[in-house]
Amino acid sequence: MNIKPIIVKSYLESLTEEKELNQIFPILLTSMGFEILTQPTENKGLPEYGKDIVAVGKNNDGKKVKYFFELKGGGDKDITASTLHKKDGIIESLREAKFKPFSTSYRGFKKLPLKIVLVHNGILKGSAREVFEGFIEEKFSKQENIEFERWHIEKLSSIFSENLFGAHLLIDKTSTKLFNKTLINLDVSAEVSTSFKELLSLLLNKNIWKSYKKRLPRRWILLFETLKLISFIIIY
Repeated sequence: MNIKPIIVKSYLESLTEEKELNQIFPILLTSMGFEILTQPTENKGLPEYGKDIVAVGKNNDGKKVKYFFELKGGGDKDITASTLHKKDGIIESLREAKFKPFSTSYRGFKKLPLKIVLVHNGILKGSAREVFEGFIEEKFSKQENIEFERWHIEKLSSIFSENLFGAHLLIDKTSTKLFNKTLINLDVSAEVSTSFKELLSLLLNKNIWKSYKKRLPRRWILLFETLKLISFIIIY
């Protein structure tokens, strides 16, 4: 059985908003080709108005869109009556994301259609479903130039698996086997395992190292972001 989705889901469910989730989510967006304009690590201590991350990317139709990502994790990862209505909770954050303008020198930013995405590594509780969906229907569904999406734990697990792990790590039997052996043997020795060294060697010796003139090749970025994710999971 392929344990990748189980590992990814278990890892994501453990993340907290202020630390791990805020660190790992921009890595995912980078791997998906988003241009990140601002992120939580740059705004520590400042009001974000429902915009933990502001980015520009393409939607499913290939159209350029501006994205406001609001991240909720840790004790706020599940959508409940409490997390909906509390101060700085989901409803307040989504209202601010919609109505508070974002200033940037990015060319043509104001004219781009807007998509607001609530990102939470949890679930929508049944007791809060009716209020939450009613709020979204009222505030977003009738807006011509504003869309709303919710990236919950299942969707996040799928997106992470497809866009980070799928890019370099678990794409063949050898790398899958080495990664699984690394996780299984974490407590066997205090030293770095042979499987982990072999996995890094396998990844770093891929035939992607060609010269470039302007920007780092996307394959390089994906590889190093994948290595970051491996490290996060091993630490967890």
